[in-house]
Amino acid sequence: MKGQFFVLRDPGSLSAYGGTHRQLDSEMRQALRGQFIPSDPVRVRHATGGKPSDFIWVELYPLIHERVADLLSQSGITGWRGYAAQVFDRSEKTVAGYRGLAVSGRCESIRIDKEHSQLVYRTFPGGEFPNFRGLQFTDESWDGSDFFMSADGKTDWIVVTDKVERIFRKAHVKNCVLTPISEVEIMAGGQSEMSEIGDSEIGDSSRISVRSGTGRCEKMLEKMLSEIGDSSRTSAQRQIGQPKGTGTVITFDLSRCCF
Repeated sequence: MKGQFFVLRDPGSLSAYGGTHRQLDSEMRQALRGQFIPSDPVRVRHATGGKPSDFIWVELYPLIHERVADLLSQSGITGWRGYAAQVFDRSEKTVAGYRGLAVSGRCESIRIDKEHSQLVYRTFPGGEFPNFRGLQFTDESWDGSDFFMSADGKTDWIVVTDKVERIFRKAHVKNCVLTPISEVEIMAGGQSEMSEIGDSEIGDSSRISVRSGTGRCEKMLEKMLSEIGDSSRTSAQRQIGQPKGTGTVITFDLSRCCF
């Protein structure tokens, strides 16, 4: 495997514009993965923050300003394309110059491999908690694109090459974070304290479901959010929202929650 690879993610800035869309988990996820390009512009409305930046995050899904699109095109970056988006500010006025980011590059899978990832412990007031450190993918299955995602669809990590990282760093592209895949950490599942949380193979799907209305689970969820850091907590909170009564199942995706 040549070069270094990075996970592209939301920095979780509370001051940056954050958007919302009515069909996040269907239309926008398919668009991100390049499986479906909307015929009409995706309409994104203001949810949090203030002035839009180079990247706009609609929860897990990125929009890019034409400045970033031009950088990618002029630099010959592969594995991406744009799709039409219409962004509105908090006053419902149109914000020009944005498009959705669709990733067409692929490798077989991108995941935490418990046999090859490093097990590390993070110390918090509640004790020490295990994390798996380091994402893996097979370079034999990578198509060589500068932007790529997993073909199996089990995770939604956006991985980029060091060429993209150099371009973004030189151009001071804002409101995104590029974390080396070797430094990405995911909370280890299957621990005794996590027994009431439905762990869907965190190393593969990175999704956790919590049933509200049970005090232990809600306390565990609060603990998890307090431990995963500001940027990851912001991303998770945007997805979780507020539980609507006893028995509600809350699912959130940790596949972008980097520590």
